[in-house]
Amino acid sequence: MTVINNNDMLVFGDLIIPGLKLYDALSAAAYKAIALLPFLLGYHFLRTSSSQHELLRSISIMVSFRIRLGNRSVVTDFARSCFLDTA
Repeated sequence: MTVINNNDMLVFGDLIIPGLKLYDALSAAAYKAIALLPFLLGYHFLRTSSSQHELLRSISIMVSFRIRLGNRSVVTDFARSCFLDTA
């Protein structure tokens, strides 16, 4: 609604800021939808106690895998082997 009513441009000397367009409204709507997405996903995955249990179990498996690796990481070890000269 603001886009329809607010298409006046602002002029500050040599600086001209154009008024709002339909693109700005769609961009704002997409931004709000993306901001809402984590909450919708959280509701979907944490709705029941069995899904909460499954999520906790998968997180504990990831943490135990990370503890087993210690300070090493699969990604950083791969990056070191690709980009650092070991010879």
